[in-house]
Amino acid sequence: MAPGWHEYHGRMDFSQLSLPMVRGDGWIREEDGFRFHFGLGGDLKAIVPVRRGDWPDPSTWLRRSTGGSWVYMDPMGYRGVDALTGTHYLPVAPGWHGLLGLQNPLCSPWVSEAMEAAGALRDRLLLDPEAPSQVVEAASGPDRSQRLSFLLQARIPVLPPDAWRVDYQVIPVMVSSGCGLDCRFCTLKNNQDFVMFPLESIMRQVIGVRQWLGDDARGLGGVFMGHNNGLKAWERILAVGALLLEAFPLKDCPSPGPILFTFCDPETFSLLEEEVFERLDALGYRSIYVNMGIESLDQATLDQLGKPLSAAVMERALERACAIMESFPRIRVSANFVIGGGLSCDHLRGVKRAVTDPLFSRNGLHFYLAPLLGHGLRFSQLARLVLDIKARARAGVSLYPFHPL
Repeated sequence: MAPGWHEYHGRMDFSQLSLPMVRGDGWIREEDGFRFHFGLGGDLKAIVPVRRGDWPDPSTWLRRSTGGSWVYMDPMGYRGVDALTGTHYLPVAPGWHGLLGLQNPLCSPWVSEAMEAAGALRDRLLLDPEAPSQVVEAASGPDRSQRLSFLLQARIPVLPPDAWRVDYQVIPVMVSSGCGLDCRFCTLKNNQDFVMFPLESIMRQVIGVRQWLGDDARGLGGVFMGHNNGLKAWERILAVGALLLEAFPLKDCPSPGPILFTFCDPETFSLLEEEVFERLDALGYRSIYVNMGIESLDQATLDQLGKPLSAAVMERALERACAIMESFPRIRVSANFVIGGGLSCDHLRGVKRAVTDPLFSRNGLHFYLAPLLGHGLRFSQLARLVLDIKARARAGVSLYPFHPL
């Protein structure tokens, strides 16, 4: 590539590719053995190594999430990562590497060198007359991700696992805060009761997020409506869901979008009236993905985890999910089970029973296996456990992908 700045027109679809792929438009600059990708808003979006022998894999790269977190996109040598996650990359984000039984790659010398090169480039931008004005403005001002956190009034450490279907390129809209269950094992809880936000507050948030995204909104494939139990605030989702399709350039986004993603606790999901799902189905999204934390079908394990719901509630939620998906094809449901050392054989039997149940597989229920904090397994052991469960499964099974907003 010739020296200097170049316009970049990235892929606008969400095909799963086995090479670094930065979506959306912007600018690139290649120097110091790295290709730096900047979005139309001027933010640095990705760092891709170019002909560097010190990187463990030439296809490994760094992506900055919408919320400003650096994520190490690791192909793991393509040794079965697609079977584990459904994609060609395992996202490794700050704070989540331990759950995956991995060392923190962001502390590695090769990533440190990439960050130093990015910092040096930023320092030179103000003296570069050829640098795009948006890039210079973003580099000379405060971190723009702080503004997004202020608009959302929420910390979003992880997106729903189904967001991999649009490469985690989603618009965040918070319709509520907290979850309400206060599960002892959970690493995502904010120690707050469930609160549904006023509609006026949500609309101000939408306007602010639209202005914040600017032209970069064109590269996104869906909406995440949170927080940790977004569907519990179903009235707010129904009130603003269709408006978001008009406020953001989502109607023309490529397949499989536009998708609405949200979380829901199993009890709330079981108790929602069918009319709610009928109205969700009619919002205008190509699909609506709801993720539930089932965790276990074994009561002793639920008690061990501090999950304040019974195994019977979990069973009912899975059965209700199948009934809803059969009636409303646009609505897709996934469920999480915990895995790791120290869990009982009864728990593992319950997981295997669920993933082989013909009712669940017939209706498209997908299961994500989420490592439990302190599980004591290396990544290779986790991978073998997931693949062993998947080999017996009729339903879809994946390792839970921890990707932050």
